[in-house]
Amino acid sequence: MTAQLKIATWNVERPNLTTTKEKERANAINAELKNHPADIFILTETNECISPENIDHVLHSEALDKEAGGSYYKEGERRVSIWSKYPIVERLKVKNNLTTTCAVLQTPVGNLAVFGAIIGIHGIRDEFDTDLQGQMEDLRRFVEAGYNICYSGDFNMSFCDSYYTKKSARSQLSDLFSTLRMKNLTADIPENIDHIVISESFHPISSFETECWNQDRRKTRPIVLSDHKGVAATLQL
Repeated sequence: MTAQLKIATWNVERPNLTTTKEKERANAINAELKNHPADIFILTETNECISPENIDHVLHSEALDKEAGGSYYKEGERRVSIWSKYPIVERLKVKNNLTTTCAVLQTPVGNLAVFGAIIGIHGIRDEFDTDLQGQMEDLRRFVEAGYNICYSGDFNMSFCDSYYTKKSARSQLSDLFSTLRMKNLTADIPENIDHIVISESFHPISSFETECWNQDRRKTRPIVLSDHKGVAATLQL
């Protein structure tokens, strides 16, 4: 029997409800998510006011007020949220619970540990290398523990062009994916830094299709939704 699983990720660029304009943007982001339904969403630079329709299960990274140091972060902000149509049966320990979170989901084709992440909250500088090494350690540990993994979020690097990337980091991650037998489903999307990577052992993947939205970004929309495109991968299992 053929089954489908759709996974999507989007950096929604820190929405909040502090002003009328921001409330309009949050509503527009929620409407856009409704136009791109998925079984699993990994949202980054998000807020509790953002929620995909008809999805009941959610796991957030830790609240940012623990390190905010003033009014920089708005109420409800989270760096990562995992939204799932499937029950969350376990939360895995991560090295940095502000920039990552990991939920084990009970899907119809087996359990899947969804590891949502941002690598470098300021892009490819400052804490980027520390985040990268910590997340690579987490991935190794999850695999050693026997989990099938979906690693997804804002990686701050493209894999098929020089749009925005750090070549040494891209090489390290690509080598790790090969070693851990994981496939980057979004590696060939040009000018894209948000990715969906999945364990080849999760289930025989006969084929998959990718799609993108918000590709015009800052060009034609009356309300700017985000400076990132949204990406999704639909797996035929």
